[in-house]
Amino acid sequence: MFRNKLFRLAMLGLFVMVVLSSAFLPALENGHLCSGDDCPVCWCINICRNTLKNSALPCVIACFAVTAGAVFRISVAQGKFALRSDLVALSVKLSR
Repeated sequence: MFRNKLFRLAMLGLFVMVVLSSAFLPALENGHLCSGDDCPVCWCINICRNTLKNSALPCVIACFAVTAGAVFRISVAQGKFALRSDLVALSVKLSR
């Protein structure tokens, strides 16, 4: 259990580090001296831009999944979903 949580936190930290470095590198190297078509800085900036473009959709999906899970947990905790199906719960359901 602890290993799984540690692995998740490590992967989250790695993802955040990649996204932040991809966001800040083009801003820092914006005014570099370009050497032409084979410029390694322009190549790095292009990779960073592609990383940010490709990570946008998974971030939106993950945020939606976390929000949906939290809403479901809250609604289950408030008792909006009847998870009991014993005789007492069924008789209360009939009497309403």
